[in-house]
Amino acid sequence: MRTLFLALIALAALYGRAAALSGSDLPTPEERAKYEQLLATNKADAANYLITRDYVRRAREVVESGGAGARNFPGKPKGFSSQYLSANDKDKINEAVKLSIEAMAESRYA
Repeated sequence: MRTLFLALIALAALYGRAAALSGSDLPTPEERAKYEQLLATNKADAANYLITRDYVRRAREVVESGGAGARNFPGKPKGFSSQYLSANDKDKINEAVKLSIEAMAESRYA
């Protein structure tokens, strides 16, 4: 439990937010079940699952907003694991990264 707590604190610091994604914030029953399974067997994997799902959530926010916040979209955080991604997640992350690069290029050369 201590490891998970420390991982969540690190995640919050990494993202500069007071609240990081928690198991209860996962949007689907399948994601919550996967998290609970990981939490019961390997707390470090459970923390990495939350880190990965939070990164996917942030990517979706950037894409669905039409690129708002793209300039601040972070690189993959420590603990990110592609084993917890679906094909659609990969597409959203790639699109968010593309929007981020475009936003940074526009601000640099504008």
